[in-house]
Amino acid sequence: MFKVDLKQQIRMPSGLFGEEDSRIGYFRHIEFTLNEPVWLLKVSPRPSDDEEEGQDGADRLWRQFQFCNLNDVLQVVAIGWGDVKLHVMLPAYMTGGEHPTLSPCLEIWQCETLDGMRRGLRIKTPQGTVLDGIDAEENPELRAVAQLWPIAARGN
Repeated sequence: MFKVDLKQQIRMPSGLFGEEDSRIGYFRHIEFTLNEPVWLLKVSPRPSDDEEEGQDGADRLWRQFQFCNLNDVLQVVAIGWGDVKLHVMLPAYMTGGEHPTLSPCLEIWQCETLDGMRRGLRIKTPQGTVLDGIDAEENPELRAVAQLWPIAARGN
């Protein structure tokens, strides 16, 4: 969850970032209120018909989002984008380190205990695999329920 101080809201010039929308605010900073993974999603629009085949999208505008909930990430990804990159900032307690770790997501699996009573996430990064929502020491054996990332594994 994120917390914002409304006194830190920045007034942006009209039209600077597209259409003006009174529901959108810009802030100097946000606070992470829970010590949980933060998902960083970077997306670019689909190439238009007039873009050359094989263009890598370097000149397209990338948009970046931060989430505290993977389900919210997956909903935004489902909108349909050209390129999608997902990173996770893992709290130090999940990695055994002193500081949070930012890593690209290689795979994310929803898993459950063998008795089906508890569900969580198995997050695979280049630095290793961590569990979120299930304690590995209390539940050493888990079964994979569904692959959530990469999205291509789900047929999208």
